[in-house]
Amino acid sequence: MKLLPGSPLTDAWTIMSEGARLRTRQELHDFLDELRAVPPPKRVYIGSCTGGPAFDHRLNNGLPCGPFASESDFNNFLVAPVARCPRKELVPYYRQRLADGHEIVFTHADLCGDHILVEPASGQITGIIDWEMAGWWPAYWEYIKSLFGNKYEQWWKTLVPEILHPYQHELRIESDLQQF
Repeated sequence: MKLLPGSPLTDAWTIMSEGARLRTRQELHDFLDELRAVPPPKRVYIGSCTGGPAFDHRLNNGLPCGPFASESDFNNFLVAPVARCPRKELVPYYRQRLADGHEIVFTHADLCGDHILVEPASGQITGIIDWEMAGWWPAYWEYIKSLFGNKYEQWWKTLVPEILHPYQHELRIESDLQQF
């Protein structure tokens, strides 16, 4: 962060003009569209950008996991902790609610206001940092993960659906699954 110019968006947002916020919003939207347009590898998988296991604070207590050969395998992994609870009927309940057909796209997977650097006066994005969780994930993953970063900041909860396609159904399920 010391090598890149700009301030974390978390620090800058409240002092930015509406014009600067509009620029940041548009640049983030365009950047994320560009990121998702990166062609997937020939062998589609869910995992790190190098083809190996994924690292994500949400999964496997932060230890590497995967790669997963399909979204179905990934969803089975997401639901596996539910099997440890006394109500075994919740496993099929949640598994049936997870779709297996999302597009697999390149994703930052840890997007939050602290990881976006901006020039506060203009709103220009000067950098996005902390790419260690980046990789190939279901299209909804960036949206739900972003809402858990800066989750107590109302401005962020408003901004995320403006820059990413909202996946409300997946967000509700993920909120439940995180309890296990």
